[in-house]
Amino acid sequence: MVRRLTPPVVLLFAFGALADERSPVSKCVQTLHTANRQRIAWSALPGQRSEQEVVRELGFQLSADHSLIDQALMQYAGSNEILLEDEALPDEPMKNLDGRQFDSVFLRTVDRHSALMLRSADACLRLTAEPQLRRVLNKTIATYREHQRAVERAYRELLPAT
Repeated sequence: MVRRLTPPVVLLFAFGALADERSPVSKCVQTLHTANRQRIAWSALPGQRSEQEVVRELGFQLSADHSLIDQALMQYAGSNEILLEDEALPDEPMKNLDGRQFDSVFLRTVDRHSALMLRSADACLRLTAEPQLRRVLNKTIATYREHQRAVERAYRELLPAT
C-alpha cells in the first residue's frame, strides 16, 4: 500500500504559517506598501523645499492618494493574514535641495518612481484573481498614471515659454 503524504510546506501554506513570507502576492503587497510609505515621506518635502505652488500641490496630492491606497493595502493584508513590515526607508538626498533644483529632482524622482511602480502593480495584478486586491491594484495603477500626468503638467508650467 502506497501512502501519499502532503509535503510539510504545503501544509504550512494551507494553515497560513508561511503565506506572508512565501506568497508572490504577499511580496507584491509588501512592495507596494513600502512604495506608498516612500511616497508619503516624499510628500512633505515640497512644502519645505519648493517655491512653486504646482510642486507643493503635487506633494499634497501624493500624501492624500498614497495614504488612501496604503490604508486599503493594509486592510487587505490584515484580512488575508499577510504580515507587512515597515522596512527602513532610504535617506532622501533631495531633502537637502531647495528651490528650482529641488523641484527638478523631485519631479524627476516622482516620474521615475511612478513608472517603476506601474510595472510592479501591473505584475501584481496578473498574479491574483482576488477581487478585493484587484480593486486596490487597479486604483494604484490609476493613481500612478495620474501622478505621471501631474508631473507632466508641472513640468509644462515650470518650463519657461520658448
